Amino acid sequence: MQRLPLDAKIVMGYVLGSSHTALGTLCNRKGDYVMGDKSAVCVLIAYDEEGQKITTCTVDRAAVLEMMKSALVIDWPLQDIDFKLDDEFARLIGGVAFKLLATRQHRLSPLITVSEDPESKDDPLSGT
Repeated sequence: MQRLPLDAKIVMGYVLGSSHTALGTLCNRKGDYVMGDKSAVCVLIAYDEEGQKITTCTVDRAAVLEMMKSALVIDWPLQDIDFKLDDEFARLIGGVAFKLLATRQHRLSPLITVSEDPESKDDPLSGT
């Protein structure tokens, strides 16, 4: 059984569906199995300044719905991207996640070298 370390620090989350077979068997730090035929999940991304690491973890979506009411939430309607979850969209989501983390954790900013894709049609944060 493959065990991946998961962290409970919550900084920014987004909904992600993924095949657990592609990732292996996912367990929390106690060794409890955490992925399977459960309800929808959110993926949370955190930057741990002390440990100098990016951490991702999954939580039940219902567990974070109340927190999302007072959080910055950016919706990405799949219709706007022709329902394509491709490399360009993954790059966009990842770049936004890094920049959002850096707004509150400034020591991360100089490490981010993600450049804007000149082929991108819209700036997702401008509302266009």
